[in-house]
This record gives sequence, structure tokens and C-alpha cells, in this order.
Amino acid sequence: MPFEERLRSVRLPSRKALLVGYPASVFYLSGSDFRGDAYLLLLSDKAYIISDSRYKEELLQVNGRIPFLRPVEIELDLPSTVASLLPRRVEELLVDRGVGVFLLDDLARMAKVEVSFAREQERQIRSMRMRKSKEEIRVIRENLRLHKELMTRWSKTVLGLSEAEARGRWICMLYEAGCEGPAFDPIVALGSHTSRPHYQVGKRAKITGKRSLLFDAGLKRRGYCTDLTRMFFVDTIDGRFRKLFELVSSVQEKILEMIRPGVPARELDRSARELFRAEGVDKYFLHALGHGVGIEVHEGPSISSRSQDILEEGMVFTIEPGLYLPRRFGIRLEEMVLVTEAGCEVLSR
Repeated sequence: MPFEERLRSVRLPSRKALLVGYPASVFYLSGSDFRGDAYLLLLSDKAYIISDSRYKEELLQVNGRIPFLRPVEIELDLPSTVASLLPRRVEELLVDRGVGVFLLDDLARMAKVEVSFAREQERQIRSMRMRKSKEEIRVIRENLRLHKELMTRWSKTVLGLSEAEARGRWICMLYEAGCEGPAFDPIVALGSHTSRPHYQVGKRAKITGKRSLLFDAGLKRRGYCTDLTRMFFVDTIDGRFRKLFELVSSVQEKILEMIRPGVPARELDRSARELFRAEGVDKYFLHALGHGVGIEVHEGPSISSRSQDILEEGMVFTIEPGLYLPRRFGIRLEEMVLVTEAGCEVLSR
């Protein structure tokens, strides 16, 4: 969907305006990345992208790229700039969660309008972002190809490094490959450390190939994220570990077969827990089954027991079942999938 079409599709009556400050929404609607230092002001018939003098050149690049969108440089402060742009017909200014609450009183006073939270419009933008366009899917595919290539190279260079050093190695590789950086702080966990789903890396334990290694990492490139978890083992694996690894892998495959348009997302999470419960290990599954990935590494749809999302063609999300035995070991397998007309495609394989 072209950016002008995205901007125009946000529903606004003529007496209302919408101020968007949430960085992911600004990027999605405009295609412009100001690193969280820009706002979109949407009216029923036009839109403005607003930033300060530090981004003068970026604002000039926006000029003319989207005819519907005009760049504006803040002269004094954001409230006075917004007030100067609002036509008299506007009676209510809607703001999203990216607009600081400390600005609300000044916006209302200077613009002489009622200020309200844009709940309906935020839901609409979230819904739009969940269904990826062909171009978004193309970028995510490219990112995943690069991610897998880098992960393979990384795994061949980390023997003898500590968890912290291995994490640093990954981050350096991303920048060397032209990425914008990691999608999140990567998790590098050895042996018993793998039993903690969001383990913080240590500096002492060395990767020797004699213990299991869990690596959960993502990259960001061209504005879009990836998120994969892989487990690396060298030497022998004890029977209990092997049995549970095969179970996690089996559960993941069964869930992948369930994915198709119209399926409630919570049913995927519920089914995974039932499969683990049948083997008496459901208490070791400590997190939701998955989450959407796109401009943000965690976005809609939510693949959890409380999710209200219904799967639709074009959605991209993770499927990451896991089992975590305290102080012994953990196992997590994570793939990124695309909902297709007939089912799903595993993008990360």
C-alpha cells in the first residue's frame, strides 16, 4: 500500500485532527525514519510531518515524495507549531500514545481545542500494520535470508568466547552487513543458563561445544525486524534433553499445520499447551507461543491465550514453543511465518 494511501485511509471527520508521535506508526504511515523525533499531524484533507532543526535535511527529503504530506520544521515548540497548522474547523485533537502527556495541556490551550486519546485510530493503524503488504513481505524475506547467513557465520566464530563476547560479535556482524542494528538485545545462553527464557548474558562462561547453546537474536534492516531462536549442540545430548527437544520440535510442527486465515490466534497457544500437557510438561512452558514481527520486533498479532486477534492473510509472526527446566536446561525453537491464502509459509526456513 503506497504511503499516501495509508495516510488517507486513517479515518478522520473534518472537525477532528490526529497527532501521531509513536515512532513505528510515524514510519509506517510516512516511510520516514526520524528515530523517534517526528510527529505526523493528520487532517481530513492533508497531512504534515513535523520535526525540529536537527532533521532539516530529512524534512527536505520528504518534500514532494508524498504529495499529500507536507514537511514542517518546529520553530518554537511542538504545541505552538501544531496550533498554527490546525484549521478553524477542527474542534478536537486526537493524540496517540507517542505524544507525551506533559504536552496535552499546552496543546489544548494553544490550539484551543479539546484533546483526546486516539483509541479508535490506534486500533485501525495496528490492524493495518498486522497485514503486511507485498513490499513489506519482500523486505522481511530479504532480512531473514541475511539473518540466517549471518547466524551460520556467527556460530562458526564463537567457540572460546564468553556469552557476552558472542553477543558483541553478533552485533558487530550486523553493522558490518549494513543493518540498522539488532532488533533487540540478543540472548546467548549456555547450559543451565538456557532455563531462563530472557537470560542476561554472563562474562565468565565460555562456549566450548560441550554444553547446549541457545541463541535468540534479531536484526533490523530497512525498517523491519527479524526474530529467530536457534539451539546449537556439540558432543552428546542426554536422553531427557533429546526427548524434550524432539517434543518441542513436534509441537511446533503441529502448530504450523494449524495456521490459516480465520483461526483465532489464541487457539494456537491453547493447542500448544494441550500438547505439552499431554506429556506432563506444560508447567515448563513459560511464555506466549508467539508475536507479530514487522517494524517492531513485538507487534500484532499476539499469539497468546488472551489474544483477540484472528489470523488473516499477510500476517507475519513467530511460533516459538519452549520448555524450561529450572537450573537444568531450556529449549526454545522459533520460526517466523507468513499467513497465506491456503495456510502458512515458514519464512525462516
